[in-house]
Amino acid sequence: MAYATSWVEAMAREDWGDSTDRYVENRNGKKPEIRIREIHSERFDDALDNYSVSSSGDHEPDTAMQVDGGVDRRIIGYPIRQATPPPFRRDLQRGEHMEEVMDRRGDWLNTFVDWGRRSTYSSSLWGLPLDGGWNPNVLERGYLLLSEGAEFRLRYQVIANPSIRFPRHVLEVALERWISFIIAYKRADCDLFRPKKSDLDYSPGVSKALVDLRAKGPKIALSPSVNTLYLEYKHILGKLADLPQARALILRGGATSWIMRAYVGMGLVNRALSGPSVQVTVFHAGANDTGDDDALDVTWDAVSEGDLESVYGYIPGATHEQDRYLYPTNEILEEFSDHHYGEWNPFCEETFKKIKTELDNQRGRPMSRGDWKKFFQLSNRGERRPKVVAKQDLIEEGMARLKGALSIEGWNKRRIMDIGRDLPHQFQADF
Repeated sequence: MAYATSWVEAMAREDWGDSTDRYVENRNGKKPEIRIREIHSERFDDALDNYSVSSSGDHEPDTAMQVDGGVDRRIIGYPIRQATPPPFRRDLQRGEHMEEVMDRRGDWLNTFVDWGRRSTYSSSLWGLPLDGGWNPNVLERGYLLLSEGAEFRLRYQVIANPSIRFPRHVLEVALERWISFIIAYKRADCDLFRPKKSDLDYSPGVSKALVDLRAKGPKIALSPSVNTLYLEYKHILGKLADLPQARALILRGGATSWIMRAYVGMGLVNRALSGPSVQVTVFHAGANDTGDDDALDVTWDAVSEGDLESVYGYIPGATHEQDRYLYPTNEILEEFSDHHYGEWNPFCEETFKKIKTELDNQRGRPMSRGDWKKFFQLSNRGERRPKVVAKQDLIEEGMARLKGALSIEGWNKRRIMDIGRDLPHQFQADF
């Protein structure tokens, strides 16, 4: 019995349609048992005919109902691997043997996966419930907004893990690794998510002022008692979580998302999967891309800078240098920690759990940017230093490798259900 370690091996499985079930097994920590067999040209050509996407792009999204333990899970969107890439056929038409073509592409994929391991880790640190919780309209109508670094990390996971087959799985990987992204919506589609007035986040107490992005947010008053500071901090977090747009904090990634899930729980995560809040659907007060050169006229939930400061336990000082935080911000992590590289990892998890334990036991204390710099420098040197400092230069090299070998269209500002059309392993004919 062998295990698939690359997309090429996954292509050779007996059953072409088991990717979704295999993903669920992987999320439970089980290795997928995939029997590898010899690839026969006749079966491969049949697969090309049956699974290739028409050049006109009129392929309907794959929508299926699957049952796990009595729970229906709706899978929506174009599969990440719908087909064998068309250039495979062109290589065969040039007289190359299919096994040689597969071997050459397999070598590239495996080399890329090995190279990329230094910028990531093998398993997620937490998992979404197997029954999902996605509102189908989010996957059908939402647009994905993300940075080049986030896109590279997600594309790498897709290449390294053949179990990631649907666009929904890509978003779940982003959540489980706290990779920052945004789900935006066309204004015309926002009515699909507009709640009834009896819904919790559209109660009489919710006003446009409550969802205003210019809101300052409450500040923690400096106190000599850590316990007093911490109680006030948790009270402010609770009020922040009650804001309709607080679901945006879950998609923001990094320390922001970790803190909100640690203190508020899965309820806020589920709200993020359900679609935009009344900030977008009722009051039209969310963020938008109106000023962008490539504007799509989309809008999304957003929080104010004051609300973000509240997440980190910001305590204003007499000067900027004297400002303090109970938790390091995403910017502090990015600037001062060589272990932080755009996705949550075991070092981040361990560090933030220790900070929370210290605060829970009244031993923690708020620290300035300078204090946090010294804190992280201790782990940047000596035995604890990372083997590779995975900063922007690695991201740029990774995207250059992908663009040099694959025909890809960027995922930023793409419809979520359409990212499956962009087969991540679609090699150019001259590979």
